[in-house]
Amino acid sequence: AVFHMLTHAFFKALMFLGSGSVILGCSHEQEMTRMGGLWKKMPITAATFWIGNLAITGAPFFFSGFYSKEAVLTQAAIFGQDSGFVHLIPYIFGALGAGLTTFYMFRLVWMTFHGKPRDQWVYDHAKESPWNVVLPLIIISGFAAVVGWPLAAKTSMAENLGFTNVVEFGVLAWLTIVLSLMGGLYLFRRRNDPHVSSLLRGGAWS
Repeated sequence: AVFHMLTHAFFKALMFLGSGSVILGCSHEQEMTRMGGLWKKMPITAATFWIGNLAITGAPFFFSGFYSKEAVLTQAAIFGQDSGFVHLIPYIFGALGAGLTTFYMFRLVWMTFHGKPRDQWVYDHAKESPWNVVLPLIIISGFAAVVGWPLAAKTSMAENLGFTNVVEFGVLAWLTIVLSLMGGLYLFRRRNDPHVSSLLRGGAWS
């Protein structure tokens, strides 16, 4: 839990600073529904934001969030297996929370940096943030990626949690990500449905 607080500090700081960079680069526009396609205009911000996104969603095996978040979830799962279904509730809610994080983070990145511009004025006036903004992004993104590596080197931790190797240790992470992306794909394919389009604020995924 303490280790997850450490990794969380890096990728959460990266997300907030990256969001500020986007707002600054878009002339203080804050509505994602008016953005889109900003990868070409803000490549450094977009690249570091992607690193933060993969770290916060716990993408195996390169990014720090995987090693800290999945350590917490797998320990909760093992405790539940040994103690009965009632004790699985913390893991279930933790996994659901991780899935929601994956869903809204990939939605955020897609809406902001990919697809077609939704507001031509915002896109035309968008530009990369100055170096006093993007340099901290680069530095923090490095920590967000590699701060989990010391734990990766200690495969004994995976064994202590009941797994034989780090690959098996990542099964729960892959399951969470795949289910979240399937949910996102479903909503994307149903974006013309009035209820879904309302949820996505007017088909903002398109």
